[in-house]
Amino acid sequence: MKLFDEFDTRDDEYMPYGESRFGYLNRSGRPEFEKMRNLLEEWFLHYPEEKQKGLHRRFHSSKGDGYLSPFFELFLHELLLKMECSVTIQPKANDETENRPDFLVQTPDGDSFYLEAVAISGESAVEKATNSRKSEIHNAINRRLNSPNYFLDINVIEEGTTAPPARSMVNFLANELKKFDPDEVADNYNNHGITSLPNLEFVHQGWRINFFPIPKKKEDRGDTDHPIGMISKGDEWVEVNQRLPLLDSLKKKASRYKKTRLPVHNRS
Repeated sequence: MKLFDEFDTRDDEYMPYGESRFGYLNRSGRPEFEKMRNLLEEWFLHYPEEKQKGLHRRFHSSKGDGYLSPFFELFLHELLLKMECSVTIQPKANDETENRPDFLVQTPDGDSFYLEAVAISGESAVEKATNSRKSEIHNAINRRLNSPNYFLDINVIEEGTTAPPARSMVNFLANELKKFDPDEVADNYNNHGITSLPNLEFVHQGWRINFFPIPKKKEDRGDTDHPIGMISKGDEWVEVNQRLPLLDSLKKKASRYKKTRLPVHNRS
């Protein structure tokens, strides 16, 4: 069994915003991703055959950051093998529960321990929903906007609860960009920096988005693919606390095995 799908041809397009990273890795024809697939296929080949189907299903059914958990388990399994450990996947811990740890590990010295793999994305459900709506905006612009003279820097100031209509947003940008001479914008940009760029503000049903057209070099003008050049995060720093979600996940997993005892191995 193979981890990745077989394709007659693989596409070379860039990854759309919001697509699962594993989904893109699975279909991309770009050489760097081919190397990644080959490496992961090698790791997957080392994974016990009777467990491959379940791991394969988890990779292929993942959405967003859902691939992180099966990837981390595959990575840890390969790491332990490289350390010459003996690894049992999802061993039965005791007779009082059906819960199973991810790994039972025996070191070359004969020591044993259970190992749980925990991967977190750091995003709440609300943040994931918001980022999904932002991805719709970014993809609509990249796919529909004809912008031969400018890249766009996008800064979302206020967020609505539904994505703005793509046609209205793209038409707004197309009409606004026609009002400026790219050579004049380029001169101001080179002499006065990013603060001199025009601010194209789009407002719709709770959304307030600032678009800043960054002029392309003359030799690059005419190319209309992927006009988004930058995505700004606003003027405020956002603290991401990975410690507490990770600690909560570890406590939840640890609570399953209060009466678990390690099997006894004889040292050789």
